Amino acid sequence: MSNNDADDESTADSQQESEQEPADGDQANTQSDEQPVEQPDESTDQAEGQAVEGDQPAAQVERQSATGDESAEQASAQPALSPAPKRPYGVESWRPLVTEMAGDIPVEVLLRWLQRESAGNPCAIGKIVDGASVENGLFQLYSPDDDHLATPAQLHGSFCSDQTCTRDLTLDEARLQVASGIAYVRICRDRARAQLKQAAVTWTESGRDFWSLVKMQHNYPVVPKEYVPKLRPASWSEFKEGVLKEHPDYANTTIFTLAEDIGSAAV
Repeated sequence: MSNNDADDESTADSQQESEQEPADGDQANTQSDEQPVEQPDESTDQAEGQAVEGDQPAAQVERQSATGDESAEQASAQPALSPAPKRPYGVESWRPLVTEMAGDIPVEVLLRWLQRESAGNPCAIGKIVDGASVENGLFQLYSPDDDHLATPAQLHGSFCSDQTCTRDLTLDEARLQVASGIAYVRICRDRARAQLKQAAVTWTESGRDFWSLVKMQHNYPVVPKEYVPKLRPASWSEFKEGVLKEHPDYANTTIFTLAEDIGSAAV
């Protein structure tokens, strides 16, 4: 399994200056007998000053509007949370959640993995031990090894009657199915990387070979753990050929073909 402050608005108070009144009546009489003296139009100056001051809030509004647009763009850039899928469940039912939560794991690899393990049925079970399934959920996580990701009770919960879904999963239940599966695939990828590093070989992680090896960590983990460092293969075909040379009986199993099917989804 995923991970806009408003600007403070300040307002400047404008101050008005009052006109000075004449000191006495004589000054007023003298001015009336002489030619009128052109006085500065204080009202115009004040009006112009007010207009300048009035421009400041407009600029602030423009900045706030721009900030609002940026916030809206940032919000729209955030991926929308996918709704819980509805029954009947199939592989494509899970595509929105898988796409949302995949991160740097190829979506088609995850969906192909899911297809091979459960066909999209969250109530799918696998190997039975002492009357209980030890492989459960969309990605068939193995108990107890994978219980730290999700427990059998969570993956095969109250929504299941045997392998039949009796109700739609809640969003939290659906997200747990997908998140735990993707977390497990990441673990398998880390193991494959460690094995290749130990063997001092490099495989591109965007192709069929690498993701076939990743799936092999689930199919038959002891094989890549032993033979990748031992064979130091430059490719999947070299790895497969080397293993079959020592264990020809593996050719009659699906451990390689299943891994190759998952790997082909990365192309």
